[in-house]
Amino acid sequence: MIKALRRTGLFVLGIILLTVIVGIIIFWNELRTLSTLKKVDDYGMFQMKYYGDYGFDDFLEIGATSDSDIESYVTKRLLKGLPIDLGVTGDGCTAFVTQNESG
Repeated sequence: MIKALRRTGLFVLGIILLTVIVGIIIFWNELRTLSTLKKVDDYGMFQMKYYGDYGFDDFLEIGATSDSDIESYVTKRLLKGLPIDLGVTGDGCTAFVTQNESG
């Protein structure tokens, strides 16, 4: 009985470990991106460096007619197709990109 419980426990632990490893591999760029998030000032401004492909060229081909279309595209892209509704439309997110001395 104890051997069966031990085997089952090791099997479950192995599945959990495999799931974590696969999750890290799939979301590697997103995790790296989150690690760069830092607060710039006391007015709610943050900055981060995005690692990975924005998929902006694909977005330009698809286009959007509303904020919810943009939210749908971005969440689908960032969450790798996981069916999660973040409900962020209308939260006032702003982003911009500039070039530094290196281009």
